[in-house]
Amino acid sequence: MTHQPGSRGFFEAVVDLVDPERWLVFSHSGPSCQWISVRSRVTPFPEQGLKLHLSAVPQTAEEVLQRAAPVLLEGNISFKFAATQFDLQNLLNGRGGLTQVGKFLTIYPPDSEEAVRLGLHLEQLTSDLSGPHIPYEPALGPQSIVHYRYGAFARFELQQDIGRIVHARKDPDGQLRLDDRSSNNSRSDAFAEAGVPVWQRTYETVLRDRYLRLETLAENRKGLQCLGLDIGNPKLGAVVIKEAHAGVALDANGLDGRGRLENEACALRALKSCPRVPTFVDFWHAADKSFLVYCFVEGTNLASLLGELANSGRSLSVDQLWKWASSLWNCLREVHCRGLLFGDLKPSNIIVDRTGELHLIDFELAQAPESGLYPGFGTRGYSSPEQLTGQKLGFQDDIYAYGSTLLSMITMRDLSLFPEERIELVYRDAVQRCPELTDLVLNAMHPHRERRPTLVEIGRRLSREHTTGAIGSDLSRGGPACAFLQCAIEIGEALVREQDAEEDGLWVTQHSSSFGAKARDVYVGSSGVALFLLELYDASGERRFLASAAKAAEALKNDTRSFGRPQPLTGLYFGECGVSLLNLRLYELTGRSQYRVWAED
Repeated sequence: MTHQPGSRGFFEAVVDLVDPERWLVFSHSGPSCQWISVRSRVTPFPEQGLKLHLSAVPQTAEEVLQRAAPVLLEGNISFKFAATQFDLQNLLNGRGGLTQVGKFLTIYPPDSEEAVRLGLHLEQLTSDLSGPHIPYEPALGPQSIVHYRYGAFARFELQQDIGRIVHARKDPDGQLRLDDRSSNNSRSDAFAEAGVPVWQRTYETVLRDRYLRLETLAENRKGLQCLGLDIGNPKLGAVVIKEAHAGVALDANGLDGRGRLENEACALRALKSCPRVPTFVDFWHAADKSFLVYCFVEGTNLASLLGELANSGRSLSVDQLWKWASSLWNCLREVHCRGLLFGDLKPSNIIVDRTGELHLIDFELAQAPESGLYPGFGTRGYSSPEQLTGQKLGFQDDIYAYGSTLLSMITMRDLSLFPEERIELVYRDAVQRCPELTDLVLNAMHPHRERRPTLVEIGRRLSREHTTGAIGSDLSRGGPACAFLQCAIEIGEALVREQDAEEDGLWVTQHSSSFGAKARDVYVGSSGVALFLLELYDASGERRFLASAAKAAEALKNDTRSFGRPQPLTGLYFGECGVSLLNLRLYELTGRSQYRVWAED
């Protein structure tokens, strides 16, 4: 079993207890977590049932496992757990999805009666240990780390009418149904029926008899963000109400999401009266939650705006780029002049108001220079190399993020999606679109802090160049062509390598609509990938792309999976028409009649 370098495996804490004659131990990967499964060779593994989840934080995880494992091994009950501290941290930071937050140890009892008995026993054994509440699951008390949910133990795949492939479980009649991880899935609650008092986090519409939550803007690993009203002060207008939960989104110092929310509250207080910063209203702690209220900033999120423009084939004009470069400079100047750095500058943390001016939101990482708060936190593609490697932050780290945010505006690309070695292509595209501003960007994004310009120096540069100019038409169509074919060939070569690593010749997708299944369709499946390779062959003449597409077509022909449906979907985007389109395109390019026959079948 291999683990993240420098991360101690939790299995070492119980390895001496596991008899290989009675237990099968293996590691396997989830969306963002490596798991260790300990499967009984003595008792059969159920397909589904009432599963138990024990939550943990890095400080308690090993103790949770050491207390629970002897009970499970003695009872021949299978279980799995996050392999290392690194994997647990990924779960706590929401990288496995909201429903996976905190699920350190998963237990598979043989039946509901045993699940209740075992859950109560584990609650007694772990009552003094802490862990976060697992979203959507009942717990055996407000401070308990023992949670439960009815669902599938084995992996079942179901393709819905809209084409999405989802986790599934079986109904009493044997039909596959959605295994909804945000609900209990069972018509009855075995714990409640046994008279066990259970607890589940409730949603409070009115907080402190004053703040009314109207609409959920976002829900993530840290908690909730809602649009609301201050009933005690209606003239204040709309407010944002942020709720952070205990024990999740931990940093290297052990501070959780509540600590960062309190940090944001302190920053907003310090930046009071800054016109480009949200106005602080209130902050308080509850039992296992913290709340922040600030005035809603009306406008459009910059990341959303850039995405919409890019999807419609448009880009920002040079005049608009310089205008926003100056507006963003003013945002940073307001923060820096109060002795703080922002810490997480990127398009999604910027609001464009109705006048076209920019405003900053989300001050959770704001801090004084060299304070050392939240080491390693930031956003890949936008944060400086020093920030992502855990060094203490200074003003020059905001300068780097300023440059990367401008680069995103110039190229209409989300830099967080690009591996570091591909950023050079983005630079080239930016030079063609706006060479003068790109020069400023390159200076700001210098890999060494001491070589980056100061905010004052950037301000002087902005005042010299393009400080005026009409912005009546701030959007322009198209843009200079980039080396698209070469990029496409490199992508195609990567896809061929991925296919060669799969025995069946089909591609695995990590798209959220398929949860790691090998989909067949055009949208996220092998048909769409193969069609891309065919067009790449048509444009480049590289026969390896044709061979790869033909291999996929044959694999799809031999694929007998039904994804839980009595009849396959027939659509083009989601369905068998997409597979037929692949075969027709192969027939068109090769003239081989077998592909036409396959398409007609």
